Amino acid sequence: MSTRTLAPPSSNTGAERTKPTGLIACCDWLGVTFQNLTERQVIEEVLLLNPDDFTEMDIGMYGYPLSLRLGNISILYGGRKEMGVHLSMTGKGCREYENIGKVPWKALFGVMLAVEAQFSRLDIALDDHMGCWSINQVIAKVKRNELVSRFRSAKRIEQVKIGDGSTSGETVYFGASTSLIIIRMYNKALEQLGREGVNPDTVPEIWNRTEIQSRKERAQTIAGLIANDIEIGTIIKGILKYYLRFVVKQKTDSNKRRWPVVKWWEHFLRNVEPLALKQNNEMEASVEKRLTWMRKQVAPTLAVVIRAMDGEMSAIYDLIQDGMSRLKPRDQAMIRQYQKTTTLSG
Repeated sequence: MSTRTLAPPSSNTGAERTKPTGLIACCDWLGVTFQNLTERQVIEEVLLLNPDDFTEMDIGMYGYPLSLRLGNISILYGGRKEMGVHLSMTGKGCREYENIGKVPWKALFGVMLAVEAQFSRLDIALDDHMGCWSINQVIAKVKRNELVSRFRSAKRIEQVKIGDGSTSGETVYFGASTSLIIIRMYNKALEQLGREGVNPDTVPEIWNRTEIQSRKERAQTIAGLIANDIEIGTIIKGILKYYLRFVVKQKTDSNKRRWPVVKWWEHFLRNVEPLALKQNNEMEASVEKRLTWMRKQVAPTLAVVIRAMDGEMSAIYDLIQDGMSRLKPRDQAMIRQYQKTTTLSG
C-alpha cells in the first residue's frame, strides 16, 4: 500500500477528514505483461480478485483487441501469442486496488516477478505536504544553471486558464520522452484547484509532487526493490539524489560540480544514498553466484559444525528446512530460471 515517510500518517478522528501531512509515497501507474498466464489467472492468482467483478469489453489498448475492466484496472488480452496478457493500472486504478486491500505492493510485485512478468511501465510518486521545496525554487535553479544532473535538458510546461489568464499548473520534466527514467515535479495543489468541480477545502494547502516514470528494465528493477521491502519513498529520493543536485553558486569556483547542495534539497533527500537503478543489483544474483559465496563464506562454518557433531547432519537439515520455508518469490523465480537454463543446456 502507500508508504508514508518522515511524518506519521494523518488520522480521521471525526466526521471531518484530516488533510494529509508529511511526505507520502505511492505507486502511481502500472503496466506489466504475463506470458505464461491467462487473463483469468492474472485476476484470480496474481491480483486475488474475482473475475466476475470485471466487465468484458470488445475493445482493448496497445494492440490488444479485448479487455476486462474493473474501474481503472484493465486486463488486456486476445492479441498474438507473444503479446501475452497485459495488466494496466492508471493512477486512479492504483488507488482503487489499494482500497480493495487484497495485496500490498511488496507482495504483489514479488508474485509478479516470481511468475516472470515483464514490467513495461511503473510510476512511483512522492507527495510533499511539508513544503520541502517549491516548483518556483526548482525552476529558478534550472534557469540559473545551478543544477548538476545526468540529464542534458529540462522542459517546463505551464498550463494557463483561457478565461482569466491565470496559471493553473506548472510542471518541470527531466528526461526525454524515450528515456527509461523521466522525472516530473509540479505543484499538485495548484493542478487540483484548476480542475472543474474540485472542492478547494479538500485540497491540501501544500502539495508538491515528484513522479518517477520508469520503463522496461528500469521498471523491472524498481519493482524488484519494492518486492525486497525497500520503501517507495526511499527509492524515489535515492533516484532523485542520483539524477539531480541543486547547488549554491560559488563565485570563487567555476566548477559547479564542486558547489555545495542547496539546503532545501539536502533536507528533502536526507538520509538516503544515490540510487543508480543499474542492473547489477541484488535481483540479478544467480544460483551460481550464491554457490560461490557459500564456498567462500559458509563452507568453513558448516565444516566446524559437522566436525563438532561427529558428522551428525540433523541440525544442518533443520537449517535447510527452515530456509525452504522462508524462500521469497524472488528466490523462487531465481530457482526456476536456473532450472530452465540447466535443462536447456543439458
